[in-house]
Amino acid sequence: MSAQIIHKSQKVSKADVAFNIILYGICGLILLLIAYPLYFIIIASFSNPSEVSNGNVWLWPSQFTIRLMDARPDVRPTLGSKPVDDARMRKGADELEKMRISSRKNDEVSRRVLGNLKEGMTETEVAAMYLSIAKELGASGPSFEPLVCFGANCAEPHHASDETRLKKGDSVILDVGLVWQDYCSDMTRTVFFGEATEEQRKVYELVERANAAGRNAVKPGMPMKMFDK
Repeated sequence: MSAQIIHKSQKVSKADVAFNIILYGICGLILLLIAYPLYFIIIASFSNPSEVSNGNVWLWPSQFTIRLMDARPDVRPTLGSKPVDDARMRKGADELEKMRISSRKNDEVSRRVLGNLKEGMTETEVAAMYLSIAKELGASGPSFEPLVCFGANCAEPHHASDETRLKKGDSVILDVGLVWQDYCSDMTRTVFFGEATEEQRKVYELVERANAAGRNAVKPGMPMKMFDK
């Protein structure tokens, strides 16, 4: 096929544009179909050969499936996410109490962490402090990696804790959770290190009022999307 040079005086028709969009879309789809299985092949190639021969190839994290399979090797697992998810939505009194305890422990860990903040500490140091205190209070681990944000990092959704150091006037966000007897807690707290500015106080109080209004609107049977309104 010979190359064709389009001079400035020539116009590209809408049909040409549509054809190119469709062509690029088809090419992208073909690449995706090729890349997806290649991902699993590459993962398998980095696995220990003896593990591959035994059928133990790491593909993705398992929350509790492996523990169940170890406990009942006579049972063959099949895909059953939907009924399991539906069942887990319905909590008994014992489960609800474990969730409350997990949340109360998370509150206590966060209270201690915020009470020990010092100027010059890094986000990663504070995250490590959270993990240490959580373990001290009996947590088996975190619900997820602690998210600690200082200053401008607070504006980044799900910021990964880094070596940013705490300074006076910084806003501080803790997005943390722990696991207690297999039940997870998860909460976010925002404070100000030192004195809050007038603008910080104004925004904080606005969000606090909105939060209270949402909680007060909760009623049995109400769709969760209504709380945001």
